[in-house]
Amino acid sequence: MKKSYKVFILIGVLGLLVLVYRIGYDLMEQKAREHLPHVLQEFNEIPPPPHTKRIELNKDAVPESASVTGEYYSKLSYNELKKYYKEKLQSNDWEFLSEVKNGKDFSGRTMYFRKNEYCGRVGFDSVEEKSYSYYGFSVTWELISPCDAFD
Repeated sequence: MKKSYKVFILIGVLGLLVLVYRIGYDLMEQKAREHLPHVLQEFNEIPPPPHTKRIELNKDAVPESASVTGEYYSKLSYNELKKYYKEKLQSNDWEFLSEVKNGKDFSGRTMYFRKNEYCGRVGFDSVEEKSYSYYGFSVTWELISPCDAFD
C-alpha cells in the first residue's frame, strides 16, 4: 500500500473518531438538559429554613451533569441547619448517606443524600458555633455521581 493511501486512511479514521466523540458529547449534553427540570423540581421541594436568605442560585446543564445550587446566609447555627435539612430531605424520601469533613483545615462539612438517581448536598464552610451561617444546598444528576462513593 502506498504511503498516500495510509495517510488518507489515517485521516479518515481520525475524522471518524472526532465524529463519534462529538455525537456522544451531544447526546450526553441532551441527557443533562432533559434532567434539569427534574433536578429543579427536587430542589424546589426543599425550601430554605426560616431566618435564611438565598444569596445566589445557579442552574446548569452540561455534558454528564445537571445541577441546581443555592447559596444561603442564615441566622441559624450549623446544628440547627443540619437538623432542618436532615428532617426535610428525609421526609421527602431522600436517603441520608454521610457527612464528611472538608476544607483546608477540615472545619467544613458536607452532608450527602440520595433520591433515586439524584444526589443532594448541603455544604458548610465552617461548623463553628456563631450567630450566622453561610452554606450551600444543591441537587444534581450526574453520570458519575459523588453519591456513588457511599455505596
